[in-house]
Amino acid sequence: MQVLELATGLRGDHGLWRARTLEFTGHTDPRSGRLAATTAFVEARLAVHTGHLTYADRLVRNAFQEFTQPWYRAYANAAGAELAVLAHLPDAEKRLEQAEHTAEENDWAAACVARARGRFTGDIAAFRRSLEIWDRIGARFELERTEEVAG
Repeated sequence: MQVLELATGLRGDHGLWRARTLEFTGHTDPRSGRLAATTAFVEARLAVHTGHLTYADRLVRNAFQEFTQPWYRAYANAAGAELAVLAHLPDAEKRLEQAEHTAEENDWAAACVARARGRFTGDIAAFRRSLEIWDRIGARFELERTEEVAG
């Protein structure tokens, strides 16, 4: 359900699905328990997409916390690392390294981290790697965002 919030947020509608997700799951706090990793992922990815960096430091910390349900950890770490880079946080390099480790078996996360690495260093090969993975997994939206960033 959190992924619905991501989809609507990427389209510009940010609040509706969070309330519905919490109602459906019976949770009152989307940042705890089994929703924590997906919430951290969605919040970080939307901050990257919108460029709203006011709370970047907190969102990045949330994306790298110890999750009780770690299934979305690679997604959260990757989006958090990209947000750290975009916000020019002092620990961006450390976050990239952490995300590279957790993205080893997750193509979406690997492509996101490669894009973040390209943003951080200007490395054209990192952007190419990201574009190749997005294309291979059919992630057209992310492919287009990466093409925009890579110029």
